[in-house]
Amino acid sequence: MSPINTYLSELAKYFADPTSSEMSYRTAMQNYLESIFPAPEYIIQHDPKVASGNKPDYIVRRGDVPLLYIEVKDPRQPGSDLNKIEKQTKQLDILGIPIL
Repeated sequence: MSPINTYLSELAKYFADPTSSEMSYRTAMQNYLESIFPAPEYIIQHDPKVASGNKPDYIVRRGDVPLLYIEVKDPRQPGSDLNKIEKQTKQLDILGIPIL
């Protein structure tokens, strides 16, 4: 099975389980990231320590250069509406804040 299909299968499993929380989805994300960003070239850090500002769930780095900041959400929880998130992303883009 391809990495994306494995990831989607894991997500479906957690989504179907009413006892799943945001933390449940992090295992699937970790496995997916490890499958597409191989070590030692890439470093995937879960719950990284940050000096200031918001703390992402994951940072993917290549050496000392951060490539991705990732936030994992439970899609059933308030605040996970992708339409609202898309609008916020467009607003950040208008302000010149880069979104990958």
